[in-house]
Amino acid sequence: MKKNVVTIPYHPGGSNYIHRALWNCDNKYCKHGAELFNVDTLYEENNKPYVFVTEGQMDALSLEEIDYPAVGISGVNDIDKLIGALHDRNTDKILIIAMDNDKAGRRAAGRLICELAEKEIECDFVLSTLLNGKYKDMNEFLVADRGGFQKSVEEVVGYVM
Repeated sequence: MKKNVVTIPYHPGGSNYIHRALWNCDNKYCKHGAELFNVDTLYEENNKPYVFVTEGQMDALSLEEIDYPAVGISGVNDIDKLIGALHDRNTDKILIIAMDNDKAGRRAAGRLICELAEKEIECDFVLSTLLNGKYKDMNEFLVADRGGFQKSVEEVVGYVM
């Protein structure tokens, strides 16, 4: 059976991956596994004192495409995995919380902020609610208007810096 999907592995050994549908549909992604995407970015020593936290792997990849560090939480129900990673090992990065531009994304951002406080995780964060503009998520924005996406990200980073 032929599937019109792209498979994107995101964990060593291939145990975690997503399928991305290549047609327009309500559920474009199917994830297999629930590890954080690009979690090591939280702890990398580089010249960027921030890291974007996104709702999914494709959004994190969209930011990485334009040279901005990002971690994907694999969906709004996997916030606990990020909290666990930050609880186990603090980061000195500023978290730029940039979830999807929908009800679930706004709830996830609020839940993440509450969990950071509840677990007494010491880190700086900024909530970015306007990053996606009129688009649902960062990947949609990047595909539709790369220049506009780049400008929007630069404005958020300018605010943080």
